[in-house]
Amino acid sequence: MIGSCDAYVPGSRYRANSRRSLDRVQQAAAHLRDFFRGNRKARDITSDGITRYAAHRLEDGAKASTANYEMAVLRRGFRLGLRAGKVGTRPEFSMLQVSNVRSGFFESEQYRSVVAHLPNYLKPVAQAAYITAGARRANCSPGSGATST
Repeated sequence: MIGSCDAYVPGSRYRANSRRSLDRVQQAAAHLRDFFRGNRKARDITSDGITRYAAHRLEDGAKASTANYEMAVLRRGFRLGLRAGKVGTRPEFSMLQVSNVRSGFFESEQYRSVVAHLPNYLKPVAQAAYITAGARRANCSPGSGATST
């Protein structure tokens, strides 16, 4: 399964659909292949093994979002394998918690400093973006009941 990742996440499909992420998928597949030792059968990959993989990647210094991406590549491989009738079952995938939510890109002083250096024709655009982003953050804050789109 892992040794033949190209059969499950084919590069030709990515190229045909103009996907720029093929290199990233191949990097993820290399990490998966190293951990699961190349040509391991899909039936030998368990939910526990996937959890051990995530822990291993974190120990190697990978971020939780990177490990999640790599596990998503493996999950996609299982889905494609199931669809093709090559895999009988798919293990459960428990994704890692990621808490890298960005907040407060610009404080008001920073915003004013940036706007002071903009040409006059761009100042209204910057103002609209600043106001819109601020309103969106306020409306989508925890507990507001609103969600971001």
